[in-house]
Parts: sequence; structure tokens; C-alpha cells
Amino acid sequence: MRGGTRTLTDDDLWALTEHVDVSVVLRAALAELPAPGTAQVADRHPDDDSVLLLADPLTGGKAELPAAVVRAIRQAGCAAAAAADLLPPAVITAGVVGTAPDVWWHARVLCQALPAITHIAVTAASTPPARLVDHLDLAGVGLAVAADAPTAAFGANLVVAAGPAALTTKGITAGAVLVEAVSDAYPPSLRTPVDDLQHPFHLIPPPASCHSPGLDAILGAALLASLP
Repeated sequence: MRGGTRTLTDDDLWALTEHVDVSVVLRAALAELPAPGTAQVADRHPDDDSVLLLADPLTGGKAELPAAVVRAIRQAGCAAAAAADLLPPAVITAGVVGTAPDVWWHARVLCQALPAITHIAVTAASTPPARLVDHLDLAGVGLAVAADAPTAAFGANLVVAAGPAALTTKGITAGAVLVEAVSDAYPPSLRTPVDDLQHPFHLIPPPASCHSPGLDAILGAALLASLP
């Protein structure tokens, strides 16, 4: 039936990310976006700010997407794109600091964008979803749930902060890439060199353009366009 409104769930978006390289979509979008804050945004549901309304290419009507999930996928994709520019062409072990379900989306998107990843440690108080476990297993990527941020970051050459990351320089691998998926996730001590000595790692704050309201609409449209 044409027209009307279709509601997509978290599971639907997970399935769609199998067909869309999120980091590639966002890298292209960031290159074309106008100044932050001027891009057109998705419609907001009149009664629910947690829902994004987008044109549905399958029905010709509207599609409702969970806004928090689209935001988490967007943050993960921007982080993966930023990390790819600095990581050497070598084996990658990653640590993701944050809370579920955001950390699961980061693990999903990082594995897609950075095929050299062999292991991901995440901080989460819940059991990884079966769909993620299966996906990483098929990709040959090990998954560990860490008790805290230092444990997740220990030995990793890529650390992504999807939330506040209480880390110190101790335990961070020399040459590691630290990415902030959200603003001010890392403590000031990691951003400010001590005694004018540079830290032996690279810290990437999120560019202002990564917070453009238009990105969620662009990403959501790309996911919807991949529907069979």
C-alpha cells in the first residue's frame, strides 16, 4: 500500500546498516554540508521528539525512525571516519567507552569502516546483543566487555569515547588514536600537554560539522534508500 507512515525499529536500522557503509555516507555528507546549523533537518514528529520523520522511498509516504538510534549511528560513523585518517595500515585493536546501546552501534560501525580491527573492548553494563556477537564473530573480530574505561583502553591503538571517558595517560598505548564521538568526553588532562611536552597519542575532538542537524536526515535517507 502506498502512502501512510511506516515505523522502523532498532532491528530494522541494524539490518539496513548491513547495506550502507555509514562512515562513507557521512564523510561525503560532511564534505558537502553548508555551515553547521544551516542544513535542512528531518521533520520532527508533532507529538514525539524521539522520532525522526523522513520521506519513505518504499511507500511514498513517511517513515518514522528512532532519533536516538540514528544519532548513535551518526556519532559512530563520524568517529570511524575521523579515526581512519590517522590510523596506520596495520592491525587495529579498539576500545569503546560509553554506555549501551550506543557502544554496540560503535562496535558495529567501526567493524564495518575499519576492516583491520581484530578486537574490540567496550564498557557496558549489559550483555552484548546476539546480532552484534554474531556479526563480529563472522568478521573474525573478538569482543570483550570491560569493567571500566581504563580496562577498555588498555593496549588499544584506537579508543573511541561515546560518553564520558575517565582516562589518564597511564595505560594508553603510544601512538594510539583517541576519538571523541561526543564533546568533552575526555578529561582536560588528556587534551592539555604537561610541561609543554606533547602527549604520545593523537586526540581527535569532534568537528562542529559532525553535530550538524542535517546529518541525521542525510544518514536516515541513505539507510531508507537501501531498502530492497
